[in-house]
Amino acid sequence: MRILLLFCTILWLRAQLDAQQWYRFLYLPTSPVVTALGGMDLTHYEDPSGSAYFNPALLNDSTHQQITWNFIDYFAGIVYGYVSYQHNIPEVARIQGAIKHVYYGNFTRADVYGNQLGRFNANDIEFIASFSRNYGKRLQWGVNLNFIYSQIESFWSAGFAMDFGLLYRIEEEDFNVAVVVNNFGYPVRSYQRDGSKRRIPLNIAVGLRKRVPHTPFRLSVTAHSLNQPNLISEAERQRDQQQSALFPGQETVKRNYRVDNIFRHLIFALEIIPSESFHLRFSYNHQRRKELKALQERFSLTGFALGLSLRLYRFYLSYAYAGYNAPGGLHHLGVRTYLHAWKKSHP
Repeated sequence: MRILLLFCTILWLRAQLDAQQWYRFLYLPTSPVVTALGGMDLTHYEDPSGSAYFNPALLNDSTHQQITWNFIDYFAGIVYGYVSYQHNIPEVARIQGAIKHVYYGNFTRADVYGNQLGRFNANDIEFIASFSRNYGKRLQWGVNLNFIYSQIESFWSAGFAMDFGLLYRIEEEDFNVAVVVNNFGYPVRSYQRDGSKRRIPLNIAVGLRKRVPHTPFRLSVTAHSLNQPNLISEAERQRDQQQSALFPGQETVKRNYRVDNIFRHLIFALEIIPSESFHLRFSYNHQRRKELKALQERFSLTGFALGLSLRLYRFYLSYAYAGYNAPGGLHHLGVRTYLHAWKKSHP
């Protein structure tokens, strides 16, 4: 028990909020299912290809030989994708290989005088190897081994990280509880010529999912960034003070920072399951809404997300929309299928 307490304390101290972190793309959602569930999911057992990126313990026998492809057109010409393949080794483990690639586009290379010298691009790539096993009847555990590569023009950085996940599942009640530690690692090569390194964004999270009995509704809550007690920046507090000073005649809303900070750690999601071939999803991410909502903005979909999944023949199609600001949001597309579904059956 003392060793466990010491280990958790080290994680907490090592991962205090640090704006000088690298590889923030590791937080980008990997599938439309994850996007529709708020950007991070730890308990979606039925389609774990994207959720296993955050919780490798979700890999299970029902997704043997599953292939997935996911694509999102991000902001400012940035695009990224995620592909994966899962395979089950009977009585040994479930394994998955995946690649996440973010392409930031082409840029103009110029000197200090503005003379154009050509073009260059920037990319982030992550290779993920996942492993999952059962421990008893209800408990599963899993590990992700991640190699991270980031390149900007002729500069590049690389690092290694691991994800640890636990899942406690009561199948007959459709009740899941998960605990994860994401991105436990360190860069091995720096962008800077002096060799200085920054942290990989560690995340400790807990998730809970429960289906309402005798209904098609499934509720989930994810508590993320538990290693970062304060998610409200000092700059945001100063902005609120300046806004009050600039508009002294207007009624300003007094914020309860303590309550606000608690809800920034939480993501709420709802799934509606009319049938096994059609799912609807809705979610609310309070941190995203508070950080991206414009000042004086009264109504927008910032922080909200929705999506659906549909089975057509041998394919499972997924779509999600996530609101990031008043002008619009992001569209996420995904397709998955199973290799064994395409094999010809013999009489």
